[in-house]
Amino acid sequence: ALFALAVPENVAPRGWRRATFYAVATITVVTAGILTIAILRGTLLYDPGPFATTLLTAITILIVIARLATMERSDRARFGWAAFAIIFGVVSNAFRTGFIQSDSAIANILSFYSSFLSVVMPIALMYAILRRHVIDVRFVISKGVVYAAITTLVVGLIGVVDWATSAYLHEARAALALDAIVTIVLGLVLHRAYRFVERAVDAVLFREKHSGEAYLHRLARTLPFAESEETVDRAVVCAPYEKLALAGVALFRACTQGFAPACVEGWRLSGHMQLRRDHALPRFFMAERAPISVADLHAEMRAELPESAGPAFAVPIFQRNDLTGFVLYGLHRDGTRLDPDEERVLERLCESAAQAYTGVELDEYRGGTRVSPLAVEISPS
Repeated sequence: ALFALAVPENVAPRGWRRATFYAVATITVVTAGILTIAILRGTLLYDPGPFATTLLTAITILIVIARLATMERSDRARFGWAAFAIIFGVVSNAFRTGFIQSDSAIANILSFYSSFLSVVMPIALMYAILRRHVIDVRFVISKGVVYAAITTLVVGLIGVVDWATSAYLHEARAALALDAIVTIVLGLVLHRAYRFVERAVDAVLFREKHSGEAYLHRLARTLPFAESEETVDRAVVCAPYEKLALAGVALFRACTQGFAPACVEGWRLSGHMQLRRDHALPRFFMAERAPISVADLHAEMRAELPESAGPAFAVPIFQRNDLTGFVLYGLHRDGTRLDPDEERVLERLCESAAQAYTGVELDEYRGGTRVSPLAVEISPS
């Protein structure tokens, strides 16, 4: 029930979810307390287990159904297998733990076979995670390995220092001082070394993802030397589409009526489609000057975005104080969302693109030729 309350939200539950959370916690605590007192006293006047199991099972099923009903269609299709696993698991567990209080043959058979059917829940959950991409396994594994490596390094080095001080320094004050100094220095070093360890893990375990991000970093540094808007357009659209295996990318550029698609990969957008200037997305950009997750917008605010495109992450392009365009990036082609590292790379790429657009416009203003500082003749006077 607690898992169903939390998925797929990333914040603390509110409203009826919070009330249900407290109800589940209260039932669990009361049941555990009664059983604990019964174990200590050696007698059980009333067994709350069957009632608690029935009530919690019903609450879990209702929560999962409510979550499915309030999800968007794409999320519902992705979360369907996980919902099936949760409902099947709690129902089989209820039968296994004596949901039917009877000595009949049917009750015994249901309890017996439910103990075997309970294995369906973890199998279905793993299928949902790996096949339907309920979570991005690559990102989770990457961070898990990084944290494990950092933790092992910290514990190992502090253990070695503690052993060395206890073996060779007999004065407690000197040993404690040395331990404190080494711990502080180690913390500073590991703070700097975290990104290095993270890049090493990504390069070893997720070579394709790491190479794609590294290429986009290098591409961002080359954009100030671009000499045409088409080159910059391809850099912010075609390169991420190919290197990060995105479902689609669309560049919208400012025009008279609003913002119109200028370069598109992976999606079929009408050339006449435009987003007006007072649409929520441009207004958020002009107010915050920062990327935004399209899922943060309300449904009515997303109505003008192409439904077939399914954009997930939007990055603005500012030239000084003017919003001259923005880029919509979709999910990965396997259905997983962009992780924070990829979002930072795309943000850096669009920042370089804004500088490149300004440079191209300046070159056109000068007459279409770049003047090298080394080629300027300085008069002796």
